[in-house]
Amino acid sequence: MMKIRSYLLVSISYIGLSSLAYANIPPTENEFIFTHISNTHLASQSELLSSPLFSQQTQSEQRDSSVPISLAVTEGDKLPQLASVCFITDTGACRGDEFGSNNSPENPGGGAPDDWEIDKNKQCYLEGYTLTSCNSVQIPTNYCPYDATYFEKCVCKPGLVTCTKPYYGVGESCDGKYASCQLDNARACREDGYAQTGNCPSLQVINKKCPYDPSYFDKCICRSDLISCPSPLQGVGESCGGKYTSCQCPSNYQSCNCGAAAGASSCTWNGVTKYSSCKACCSDTCYSGSKSVSCNSSQNKVQVSTTECGSACYTCQAKHSHSYYCPSGYSTSCSNGYSSTTSKRCSCGATSGTCYKCNASHSHSYYCPSGYSTYCSNGYSSTTSKRCSCGATSGTCYKCNSTSSHTHSYSCPSGYSTSCSNGYSSTTSKRCSCGATSGICYKCNSTSSHTHSYSCPSGYQASSCGSGYTQSGTTSKTCSCGAKSGTCYKCTKQTHSHSYSCPSGYQASTCGSGYTQSGTTSKTCSCGAKSGTCYKCTKQTHTHSYSCPSGYQASRCGSGYTQTGTTSKKCSCGATSGTCYKCTKKPSGGSGGSPSCSGGSITCILTSSLKYKVGKCCCPTSSPSANKNECYCCR
Repeated sequence: MMKIRSYLLVSISYIGLSSLAYANIPPTENEFIFTHISNTHLASQSELLSSPLFSQQTQSEQRDSSVPISLAVTEGDKLPQLASVCFITDTGACRGDEFGSNNSPENPGGGAPDDWEIDKNKQCYLEGYTLTSCNSVQIPTNYCPYDATYFEKCVCKPGLVTCTKPYYGVGESCDGKYASCQLDNARACREDGYAQTGNCPSLQVINKKCPYDPSYFDKCICRSDLISCPSPLQGVGESCGGKYTSCQCPSNYQSCNCGAAAGASSCTWNGVTKYSSCKACCSDTCYSGSKSVSCNSSQNKVQVSTTECGSACYTCQAKHSHSYYCPSGYSTSCSNGYSSTTSKRCSCGATSGTCYKCNASHSHSYYCPSGYSTYCSNGYSSTTSKRCSCGATSGTCYKCNSTSSHTHSYSCPSGYSTSCSNGYSSTTSKRCSCGATSGICYKCNSTSSHTHSYSCPSGYQASSCGSGYTQSGTTSKTCSCGAKSGTCYKCTKQTHSHSYSCPSGYQASTCGSGYTQSGTTSKTCSCGAKSGTCYKCTKQTHTHSYSCPSGYQASRCGSGYTQTGTTSKKCSCGATSGTCYKCTKKPSGGSGGSPSCSGGSITCILTSSLKYKVGKCCCPTSSPSANKNECYCCR
């Protein structure tokens, strides 16, 4: 507990008065007011705390007939020096070094010393001094005057720094600032979406690398050199996004020596065209005549045969004057029309011109058959030709609708109904007596209930083809009522054992040393079946020579240099192998000396230009750039 610094007020009163007198003296920090009660009595703590001064009395309330005289006693490094006042009426018990019975400079009021103690913890808390500790980067401020263990608030220590990505604060923070920053490229990369490391699959490349650490990236994407293989081309090997490193024609396509068969599809790759089927080779030799002849002016070029491939074969024949005539029963012209025609003929077999089979000589008289007229006033339902008794026809006759207006009445023919409760097998149109048609009639299935019994037609079986058989067709199972359900299979017995082989340019085994695999395809059988893999191998034509690009070196960075990046060694063929290092010279420590490393820790020189310690580095600022090129770091 602490002692209370006090003022002593000595009051001179009229004889016989024992009233209190107070001086309206404002207390200063950590100071209280003592009052002199009556003669030489010194006020106790309880009397002080209950006095009008601690009840915030107004100045007018504190005035009385007494004239106060105050002596201020301050507290320094030593105990306060207090005065004792004795009156002439005292009995002599009052002395200059005492205040009365049981008093002392430490206990100037006399009585029990406990009267001068207060509860420090409670008093600090009541006045807002509630804190007792701060974090590692804060310091206390505004201590409690009663107990320095308590204080009002914590404030940031001077010299704290703000950390910016990829640097992160080390330890506790104050208002977003830290004592030091630490580089964490991996964390910065992950926060920005660069969470993947390692290598992409062979057909993919890295999309975007992390600017803080190139070993982190966002995702893998398909290589830009991949190509699409439009039908009927097929991709070779694995694909990425539907694209491949190379294409090839289907294995059942072939080159045709005698051309493609009719309706065959073609496939072209690398300038070579193959076909799904070839036409049979044929002989294009003329067995009679020649495909190319030269006839003189007295000869005609006459085709006499064709080759197996369809080429025309010709010969030369002596020219003659054609004499054309009409066969018996035909004439070159008719006066009464004709019924048919044929060609004029020459004895050499040539034909030219037209001959006519003339009608008998009479005047045609055309008429309409029974039920037809040449004109209808109410429309017609059908037409036919006017006829002559000689059989000739000309003009049109009409089957007229009834002149009486009627409403169409449609009905279904015998055996058909407008609806069926058990399904139907065929349909026809509703008909009116006038011949008009409209609507649908159904030929209903038998109303007698039956269970469908499905079976396969001849040559098909209900189960799929077994071992040793090839499926050559399918059809539906049928019921006697016409309903269909399920599948029937047509199976053909296999007549040979498969023999698989690789096409020209491919081999059955994988590529050996000194060769590079440039493509694959399937082994095929002469029947078209496929099984196994064939490999296309290309002989390697050079030895890889790897080197580092400009700005990189093959060896690791030496003393005095900082590694700021890596890349792969490259061959002129595009292959990569090994690592190249990008090294940056470390900056000098300045006039104050260079930082020193010991046991993995670093000591920065305050007089140096590299006086800020950041992690295991000494830097010119508390927030160095991302790659710390300007810092000196312990490895």
